[in-house]
Order: sequence, then C-alpha cells, then structure tokens
Amino acid sequence: MAANSTPRQAMASGFNDPDYDYAASIDGRAMRSMAEQRIPPTPTNFAIWFQYYAGSHDDLRNAIDLLIDHNRPFDSEAAG
Repeated sequence: MAANSTPRQAMASGFNDPDYDYAASIDGRAMRSMAEQRIPPTPTNFAIWFQYYAGSHDDLRNAIDLLIDHNRPFDSEAAG
C-alpha cells in the first residue's frame, strides 16, 4: 500500500471485472487463505483478499506478505 493508503483504500481503487473462471479460482484461494489466517469472512475482508490474489495492488500484496512472514496478526492495527 502507498505510505498513506489503507487496505480498504487499495481495495476501493478497483480493477477490471475478471471473467467467471478466473474470479472463481481467486475466490477459492482467498477463502482458503482467510481460513488459514483465521480472518473472519466478512465482505470487506474477502474483497481485500480477493484483490491480494488478483495481484492488482503490489502495495497490498507486500503488506499482507509482511504480516504473514512476521507472524503478525491481521487486526485493526495492521489495517492502519
């Protein structure tokens, strides 16, 4: 994420709608990862993880990877 950007802002910036098969494959990966990280499957959380797996935001991917690599919790402090 940019220095002053939050996951929600990164999510809101959007990307082109993917086709069904691609979206379905991202959906499965996002849901599995959310379960592994014990992240509640709320619409906002799902949208963030969908964007993460879609690869549309390098800053979002880097921030999530950093949290995972350092075993940091996904909480309101991490969201900024």
